[in-house]
Amino acid sequence: MKQLLAIAAFSALVLVSACGFRPVYATPSGGSIAVDTIPGRSGHTLRKALLRDLSAGLPGVMEGATLNVRLNEQLAQLAFTSDGAAARSSYRARATYVLRYNETATSGSTSTEATFNVPGAAYGDISAQLAASDRAMENLSQNIVDNLRMKLAAAE
Repeated sequence: MKQLLAIAAFSALVLVSACGFRPVYATPSGGSIAVDTIPGRSGHTLRKALLRDLSAGLPGVMEGATLNVRLNEQLAQLAFTSDGAAARSSYRARATYVLRYNETATSGSTSTEATFNVPGAAYGDISAQLAASDRAMENLSQNIVDNLRMKLAAAE
């Protein structure tokens, strides 16, 4: 009976490891590119998106690469109601980045804008602003990765 149980446990272990099973709280492998910490809530969102988008790697970049990003954000009111309150706002973000690898550096900058209507509900503007910030950080991450892929592919 013990042998049958041991064989069943071993079989289950082999089958589970071959199916791509990953524990819920496992940390991601991170890939070959490290992303330095970016201050603030938006910076954290941008860093997470960059780690996800860079997990496949970049052409010609091996282990030990580090991406440093500086983030500038700006919120502007675009339209106003008759009582002077903002009705539509714009969230603008600009990122300047430097990728260091193999004693080489590649740099650039990109920007994005996300607009949103300011709802009339209490605290609705905060939620809309956070959603616009998240959208802008996703766009910035994709722009940075696309720019790096084009620059590195052209350098090869």
